[in-house]
Amino acid sequence: DSGGTGGADSTTGNTLFGMFTGLNIASGGEDNAFFGHASGNKNTTGEKNTGFGTFTGFGNRTGDFNTYVGYGAGFGVDNNNHSNNTGVGFESLKAITTGTHNVAIGARCGDALTDGQFNVFIGEFAGSTTTSVNNAVFIGQSAGAGADVSADGSIGIGLSALGSLTSGTDNHAIGFQSQTANVDGVANVSFG
Repeated sequence: DSGGTGGADSTTGNTLFGMFTGLNIASGGEDNAFFGHASGNKNTTGEKNTGFGTFTGFGNRTGDFNTYVGYGAGFGVDNNNHSNNTGVGFESLKAITTGTHNVAIGARCGDALTDGQFNVFIGEFAGSTTTSVNNAVFIGQSAGAGADVSADGSIGIGLSALGSLTSGTDNHAIGFQSQTANVDGVANVSFG
């Protein structure tokens, strides 16, 4: 416990371990667990966040229910609020600002995502350059690595699937380098 006074309006239930960890937790910031140098550093009233690793969840002020594991996962931009995200891997969801309900598993996957919502990125560099995509699924190394704001609803499964997509929506590519030449196509489906 961080030494709160208890009750509903306190800092009770926090577990903090590491220099500068949870440094700014204020009254109302409850049930957080931060482990590692500066993990959860800017969190003030965010609740039920978990950070394990140096700089995990660093910039999140008031967002809730985030889980970040690995150096710089969910680092975020100072004074922003993001909730319901899971980032596992070196610098996954590194630039998150207000994005919600995202899952990123793998080194640097979703590392440029800022305000996207309801995305799933699995694999090193999956969805790594997108900033605002919504409702996308990219699985495999560098899958959807070029996708951005208007590539909503796209699914890329396989090494570099939809790796060049920048603005096409509702594309579905399954297989090794499937649709790597697709930059702005809409509603394409390919297997293999």
